[in-house]
Amino acid sequence: MKLSTTRHGAALAVATLAVTSAIGVAATTTAASASAADNSIRVITHNLAKKNSALRGVVRKKEQLKGPEVILLQEVCSTMLPRMRRNLSPTVVFHARRSTEKCGSGGTVGEAVVWTGTGSSPVADVALGPKKDGHTYGLACLDFGRNGRSVRACSTHLVAAKAPQSYRNELTSAMGTHLGQWVGEKDVVIVGGDFNTTPKTYPMDQLYGRGNDAKGKFVELHQMATGKPERDGKATIGGGTDARKFDYIFASMKGARLSGGTENTCWKDGNPETTDCTTSNHRILWGNVPLKPLS
Repeated sequence: MKLSTTRHGAALAVATLAVTSAIGVAATTTAASASAADNSIRVITHNLAKKNSALRGVVRKKEQLKGPEVILLQEVCSTMLPRMRRNLSPTVVFHARRSTEKCGSGGTVGEAVVWTGTGSSPVADVALGPKKDGHTYGLACLDFGRNGRSVRACSTHLVAAKAPQSYRNELTSAMGTHLGQWVGEKDVVIVGGDFNTTPKTYPMDQLYGRGNDAKGKFVELHQMATGKPERDGKATIGGGTDARKFDYIFASMKGARLSGGTENTCWKDGNPETTDCTTSNHRILWGNVPLKPLS
């Protein structure tokens, strides 16, 4: 570039260089942000407690985050599925756990999974054991591609907190068997939902691949957000001294990095028609799962 020796010309040249530099920095920053987004998967999980108003909260959260994302939902009434297909994604995979009149005459309640991007396909329903006390616990799963990676994502809900931990351990053991096979087949496996127990209890050993007594192949969202192995996390149910973590987002260590993630929650904060959160007794949990580079 030819620079003028006049004072006006010198100022113009400096200004031109400054603008060019700023554009270059902005382009670099945008590219870096896009690259970071491409190398992660955003995941939302929420127990709707059979409430349409809680589903509206998830739809609002999805619109705020501007996708695409995996959405894992629990305590979903079968009557909500058409609304989910309209407002979240045409492809919704649903695992019917039990029949209940609380979801209308002939209704069922269960778990659902959605990918708000394109190209998802359903996976056959997975039961974690025979029906017990009217419940068939299982996994609702779908497959999709993310930047050259094959991904399987599953939603689950385990037996209520008052049930014996031994039964919950049976369920997580069965889950670990299915998940272990899929980890060998997919680049990334994601599983999450309401496990109805806290991180350090022994049924969760089957999922955690980091931390004390870990026997699994997965890293949890809190660990990815902090970069530390401690089995802990933000409370997802209850308040005050009763606040506990019951809800989880796990990703296979084969495909997910151990640090560089994010962890967020929100809960009730007013009118269900205007709040950006939820009316469920559970918080919405969401964050970014950071991915390992493709080999």
